[in-house]
Amino acid sequence: ADYSGGAVKAFDFNDHRIWVLEEKGKIVALDAQCTHLNCNVNWKAERGSFVCPCHGGAFDRAGNVVLKPPPLPLRQQKVVVHGGRVILLDEAGGGAS
Repeated sequence: ADYSGGAVKAFDFNDHRIWVLEEKGKIVALDAQCTHLNCNVNWKAERGSFVCPCHGGAFDRAGNVVLKPPPLPLRQQKVVVHGGRVILLDEAGGGAS
């Protein structure tokens, strides 16, 4: 319920900034590192996109590139929704946090 209505929230997880949101009825977690120069992207609600402060690249709510120079989409994090809670999974260690 925290993500209904288009809410986008930032969290720090394993030394990375992660953006969590609901997209098309599904919880999505995106690594904030731009795929161009690894700067952390910021959510710009007025534009409805994530924007890189380094070179102006932009990504849509699903993490897809909508304005270059980023060559690839934002990396998706593995998530599980359990008991109404969003759980980010640590891919390197395979555990949960």
